[in-house]
Amino acid sequence: MKHFAAAGLAIIAAGMVAFAQAHPDADADAPEVIDCRRPPADAVTELPAPLNRWARLECQPSSQFLVQSADWSWRYPASFTTPVLIPAWTPDPARAAVEAHYFVAAQLDRMTDQQAQALHERLAREVAVYGAMTGTPEQSPVREVYALRAQNNHGEHFDVYFMYRSEQDVWGLVCAPQCKSEFSFLMSARN
Repeated sequence: MKHFAAAGLAIIAAGMVAFAQAHPDADADAPEVIDCRRPPADAVTELPAPLNRWARLECQPSSQFLVQSADWSWRYPASFTTPVLIPAWTPDPARAAVEAHYFVAAQLDRMTDQQAQALHERLAREVAVYGAMTGTPEQSPVREVYALRAQNNHGEHFDVYFMYRSEQDVWGLVCAPQCKSEFSFLMSARN
């Protein structure tokens, strides 16, 4: 039995060597990677204020991510332990396994009071967990709302809304393109 196993391994190894010699560019099918120490020239490396207070960029060979900064805590409404990660591949998760994704634009705008209130009312109706946890728009007005428009290196866009009610009550809602409960998270300043 040992001889069959050894023979089988030898055949597999020989086949792998033959394949590699016959297909010298076989690595062309390997997933793209990002050199995190030397990111591409068009990659976002700094976040605009005040987003840079709440978030930081994290790089893995396959993607950049927006994650909480050291001074803030991000969590999903139903979990205190699952880390919140907003990957550059958010608009098209199916491509994440084969193509590297990084941010090429991250524009943050503060909404006017009227825009903020209209968005707050719409999200309270459309995003069940946000509406349930914030109450009616009249009961829980927003103080400030920031809209992040992110773009990745594949030309895909998505939005993240930061619904700022107080230092201890900030909601993040990722919309790619729809805003959904499973894409929402809570943010609070660490004291």
